[in-house]
Amino acid sequence: MPVPSQSFEAVSTDILGPMLTCRDHIIRLLENLDKSREVAVEIIKERKQQMVTKANRKTHELQFAVGAIVYIYRPVVTPGKHRKFMRPWIGPYYITQKLSDIHVKIRRKSDGKLVKNRIHVNRLKHGFLWHDRPQDPEPPPNVDATEPAILADEEIPPNFVDNTEIPQGVDNVSQNGDLQNDSISEKLYEVEKNLRKKFFDGKWYYRVNF
Repeated sequence: MPVPSQSFEAVSTDILGPMLTCRDHIIRLLENLDKSREVAVEIIKERKQQMVTKANRKTHELQFAVGAIVYIYRPVVTPGKHRKFMRPWIGPYYITQKLSDIHVKIRRKSDGKLVKNRIHVNRLKHGFLWHDRPQDPEPPPNVDATEPAILADEEIPPNFVDNTEIPQGVDNVSQNGDLQNDSISEKLYEVEKNLRKKFFDGKWYYRVNF
């Protein structure tokens, strides 16, 4: 029987390279895994940029300035209603801030309520401002600093609503129980800014600056 001139370890080392231990093999696998992740991240970023460029290829044709009157396209159909009777364009709104070339912040023109989510310009179209009809309130100059128009339930103080009714024809009563001769006088103040409003117990209550 012929005897090989070299051992198996020597032959495998010449063909496959030096023998690796388990630790070296694990380290090599982890390094290859890190490289694969870096390559995958770069490919994802490149594909994402290509998709964004393709989706926004026509946005340069849409130009909206701050303060412009716009309508929003809402394709969602309300449950229980038919698409035929839906109004896909709602509004009017006006633009308060341009976050980028394709995203804006808007407010409802009727009451100035802010739309929380940013709006893509592809969902907007220019609105027409009628000059011979009653106008909505003008937006405040620093509209982005305006607080939300509706008060949350947790924001209402305990003494926010006073249900005490004063009967008509009765004079004011002092703390000592004495009747005052002066009738109840209504004081009028000029409202500088309407901060918030809350519908409670069938009435609207307002928080204002004066």
